[in-house]
Amino acid sequence: MRLKLFILLFLVFTCSVLHAEIYKYKTEDGVWHFVDRPAPDEFENGKDSPAKNAKEPLFSEVEGQNQIEEATRAVVTVYSSTGFGSGFFVSDNGYVLTNRHVLRGNKEITEKRKEKFAEYSHKLEEQEEKFRKWKEDIRNYKEDIHGFRRRMQKVSDPERKEELQDRYEKYLQKYKSMRDKYRENYRRFKKDKREFDAKESRFHFSVSNSALKRNFRIKTKDGREFYAHLISESKNPDLALIKLDGHKTPYLRPAPEIKQGMTVYAVGSPLGLRDSVSKGIVSGWEKGYIQTDAHIYPGNSGGALITSNGRVAGINTFKKLTRKFEGLGFAIPIDRAFAEFSRFLR
Repeated sequence: MRLKLFILLFLVFTCSVLHAEIYKYKTEDGVWHFVDRPAPDEFENGKDSPAKNAKEPLFSEVEGQNQIEEATRAVVTVYSSTGFGSGFFVSDNGYVLTNRHVLRGNKEITEKRKEKFAEYSHKLEEQEEKFRKWKEDIRNYKEDIHGFRRRMQKVSDPERKEELQDRYEKYLQKYKSMRDKYRENYRRFKKDKREFDAKESRFHFSVSNSALKRNFRIKTKDGREFYAHLISESKNPDLALIKLDGHKTPYLRPAPEIKQGMTVYAVGSPLGLRDSVSKGIVSGWEKGYIQTDAHIYPGNSGGALITSNGRVAGINTFKKLTRKFEGLGFAIPIDRAFAEFSRFLR
């Protein structure tokens, strides 16, 4: 009887051990802990845990007063190594549509900045050459003064020597003034050059980094920050698809039809103003793009062009500027984006 009881207890104990999962984590003081549930931080980060639901907290904290404001909950700011832009959720499991140039940088702007850096670098080289000649002139002037002093010392007439001594003092004072002015100007020049070199280095690093980067920071309407990873991208059309894993998210549904004259709203983060809306109409079509007079500024790229009922019509992509008027914005139709990433967006 005792043997049977022992075997029963042994089986109960071993089965419970075999089915339990052991988790380990290190605290800030460097001590490892072994427990039967995930560490608090791991659970919060989604490791060894079910997908978190970001939709409910977002909707409870940010209440929409109308269909437009409700739609803006799905729009995010996207940060990359070259700057920032906009994007928006297109599924409840975290897929975000944006422009490729938001992630990789605008090629045209990048080339212009490269030209500006090269132009300024050339000017610095010219300035460096001027300082070299300036320094050489000061050195020659100093040698002339020393020659003058040696000749002065050979003069025996006291009055003549005193006169030459006064001239020598004036020459020496002029030399010191030239030297001090050169040193001060060259010090400022070197400081400016170091700042320029640092900016140029950061620029080239950001351009190189943007070509390799696979993870991007996004910020939702309520100010929370997450990281999304690259799923796919295309140069033509200028689109990219990134994904926020482990979350249920609000999202925009495609507009069933897009007609000329219909009211639309450009939503995004223009000029660093996060969660901004501008109103316009669908002005027409050009080479497959939706043409709109809704204001689109830097930072709006990748954001949503939505209809009055909160459906997404397109992805704000670029703007044509003219000297005579504000210019027109262009958006990639949403159905074209879904077709581009059809294997991910069902």
